[in-house]
Amino acid sequence: MFYLCIYLISVIGIFNILLGYRKNTNSDIDNISELGLISSSDTFISNMLIINLLSLSGIPPLLGFFGKLFIFEGLFYTYNNIIVLVLFIFSVISSVYYLRIIRFLIFDNHKTINPIRCKMTSLQMFLIVIISIMNFFLIIFQEYLISELYIILF
Repeated sequence: MFYLCIYLISVIGIFNILLGYRKNTNSDIDNISELGLISSSDTFISNMLIINLLSLSGIPPLLGFFGKLFIFEGLFYTYNNIIVLVLFIFSVISSVYYLRIIRFLIFDNHKTINPIRCKMTSLQMFLIVIISIMNFFLIIFQEYLISELYIILF
């Protein structure tokens, strides 16, 4: 349940950025290589998208790492080593795809004469910032969150 909550938070942040960008600029991102438009037009939104993608990937300082760590740890201690190996392989494969999106955001900037500026509402920006900050600071409160989630479920 902890990993599901973390995944849900990160996915909401990513879709909020992509849908807000689409709604406010009236331009569709049809291809993954066009994600450089976000980076060239607004670096703050691009950085928030990168933080959420890194959390989904499971990079250690972010909360997504701890969710995956708890799953691997629970399976390892119940002697499900084959399942741990299969999940680790799938985790590495999915991380490659997330890092590929980040590569398009960072290195494939489409420098245009008139970059498209994204004018998101203050509520959208607030939600994006809160979700990205949660990926860092929920690490401090993870034991409390896990104990409360355990009490609710059982």
